[in-house]
Amino acid sequence: MRPELADLFERIIQNFLGASAYATLVRDPTVEEVDDSLAKLEAQIDYLDVARLALLLTVDFSGDFPEWRHYSFYFFDPQNSVPIFRYDNTPHHPSLPFFPHHRHRGSLESVEPCQQPSIGHIRREIEAHLAERTG
Repeated sequence: MRPELADLFERIIQNFLGASAYATLVRDPTVEEVDDSLAKLEAQIDYLDVARLALLLTVDFSGDFPEWRHYSFYFFDPQNSVPIFRYDNTPHHPSLPFFPHHRHRGSLESVEPCQQPSIGHIRREIEAHLAERTG
């Protein structure tokens, strides 16, 4: 695996693990080089028993900067699989501003327009949720 690819994916995982002192990987992340320019990361991170993040990220390395081709960051309650939020760019809401980027919120997965989130933005949302749940 190319060093820059391994480094990027490791920093992403460490960033999400840093959201809580009690964060743990459910299993080792899966990294796949799809071709010369595309790579995919899949991982799941538990935050105690109150939440889990399942992430899927496909990155294009052909340009000057890595570009997210496809992503899904699904944060949910692992006890009953109730969604807390999910960011993704699956093109199934073409009428929304910032298409294809959007956010699903809550157990009803209400859809909201949003720009492509950053790793830091998602981490801050996780931290806020965990602070609310664990006091």
